Amino acid sequence: MKNSEIKILNVLKIYNRPMCAMEIVSALPDMKEITIRKGIQSLLKDDVICVSGKVQNTKNYARTFIINPQYEQAHAGDDAALPHTNIFHFACALVENTSLSDEELLVLQKIIDERIQKK
Repeated sequence: MKNSEIKILNVLKIYNRPMCAMEIVSALPDMKEITIRKGIQSLLKDDVICVSGKVQNTKNYARTFIINPQYEQAHAGDDAALPHTNIFHFACALVENTSLSDEELLVLQKIIDERIQKK
């Protein structure tokens, strides 16, 4: 499996909801859109992800994707499929692309501050 495909799987795993291609692109700002779209097509072809529905974006409809439940079940606990080496980038994207309240951001800041003080 290519690194770009692993990153797409990580995004779907972290967000844990159906996502359209543009949402995945937004969550991976360090990757080109064409690379992500090719990765999605490859993952669909290999039955690693599947279409879960459609959402309307302005006048157009976009397919939404999830990790194929059969694939997820077969690879449960397989850290090689979803490596943690890129978790920093996904955490950053999650914070940047999710509307968090001031209270939620303060909780995250407190967790980070406590983690830094432990070292």
